[in-house]
Amino acid sequence: MNELFTVNYALFYEGWKYAKNIAPYNVYQLDQFIIRVRRNDFYLVLFIYNGCQELVFCGRIYTIRDYKMKIKRHLNKWKCKLTTTVTPTPPTQGLVISNNDYTNSFLLASSVNDLVTNTFNEDFTFISNINISGLTLVKSGTEIRISGTPDTLEIYNQTVLVQGNITGVILSIAINVTIYELNPEFYILLEDGNKILLENNVDFIIIE
Repeated sequence: MNELFTVNYALFYEGWKYAKNIAPYNVYQLDQFIIRVRRNDFYLVLFIYNGCQELVFCGRIYTIRDYKMKIKRHLNKWKCKLTTTVTPTPPTQGLVISNNDYTNSFLLASSVNDLVTNTFNEDFTFISNINISGLTLVKSGTEIRISGTPDTLEIYNQTVLVQGNITGVILSIAINVTIYELNPEFYILLEDGNKILLENNVDFIIIE
């Protein structure tokens, strides 16, 4: 086996393939290896790179015996030895929320800490948040809560987006919030036996 080693021999007998996606000529693939050949140098000069882009061989190959002794028998140990880390398996189902339409009313300047929705399957990130003055959406474990102290009278209707940190699933939550204040001019007094019910557009406040 002292015959001259050629690229044609490697293509027919050693499993080389043209790497046309890299270069139109003089570049070949063998398993994970990229082989660059300088044909204009006599004899063949080979540059072999493994899957980690490491140069594992550079030199002249004269004969088929040279190829088998200097390259073929070493290919296995030249393979890329990148260490692998175990990555968490993504959930089979992405982010899920228990409620995507939240409606409530809050008294102006009151302390608010109310549950908007529960989340399941994966952690998440807010893509957008509410623009209600004095209030914000916050993460509390697997819960999304609306928290703060509203400081402006307003009716808010907006949509916020949350995204699962593993699967990238994006979900929307409709937020409908009314901020009101107590104003006696707009109350209606109703008699109810020995009680007086103070009525506003939110609920009844019982005054003994």
